[in-house]
Amino acid sequence: RSLGVRPGSAAMPGQHGILVRVTTTSTAARSTAITWIARALLAAFGVALALVVLLPSQGHRVLGLVETLAGIASRAGIPYQFAFTTLEFGANIALFVPLGVLLPIALARPASAATRDLGGAALVGTVGVGAAISVLIELAQQGIPGRVSSPADVLANTLGTALGVLLLVAVRRGFASGSRTPPMR
Repeated sequence: RSLGVRPGSAAMPGQHGILVRVTTTSTAARSTAITWIARALLAAFGVALALVVLLPSQGHRVLGLVETLAGIASRAGIPYQFAFTTLEFGANIALFVPLGVLLPIALARPASAATRDLGGAALVGTVGVGAAISVLIELAQQGIPGRVSSPADVLANTLGTALGVLLLVAVRRGFASGSRTPPMR
């Protein structure tokens, strides 16, 4: 027996040979949803980033975690300052990865986010935006008690943005080559 099939739906064989209606989502609707989700996540990321980087360092949980991990490393024979500097640099890289992933998607036109090729200029531009945001953060931190501005932070944040862009490109290529889901390029 067959269920009625509407436009935008497909009849697929279900269990026991019964045709089941499966509604398909248009590429335009999916890409609009992807764009708006990325924009919402980018806004949430911006708020979280501001809280992490613009609060005074006293009682700062992220710095406290880095200090704790550096202390554990020092008890294992790794010099504390080396461990702290390395962990802080890594944390600054990780902090900006979401920007590199979300910004190109959020800035894509909603009707084409799932199929549009962003091109090298948009991806390089994203890394430039990450670097600019990092410079602004470091300038703002000069006036925040207990915070220290560092060119190394700008480098780490920029590397994090670039890593996010590379992750996005890799995921999109993976979808393009091995999935039935349309790529988000």
